[in-house]
Amino acid sequence: MGFSDCQCRSQPAIEKHWYMVFCAYSFLKLDMLQAPVYLTWQRKLKTISVAVRRQAQSVIEKLILYSHKILSSEPNPENLFAFLFGKLA
Repeated sequence: MGFSDCQCRSQPAIEKHWYMVFCAYSFLKLDMLQAPVYLTWQRKLKTISVAVRRQAQSVIEKLILYSHKILSSEPNPENLFAFLFGKLA
């Protein structure tokens, strides 16, 4: 979650980092609780690390599908690279 990786030195920066970590934890915990009713037995087995992996997998899947959509409609991969990495100078 990044709680132990904080490199902030000032108190306001440390507080902001803590808020971000606790907010991320809350969202992951909420994600764990939103399992369908037929998966109630999995709620007890699921951990925060499982929720993190599931969210990371979802982001990667959406990135791959969006990349495929762009490359299917435009044969020029530079447009995809510009979208992913920003405008190159």
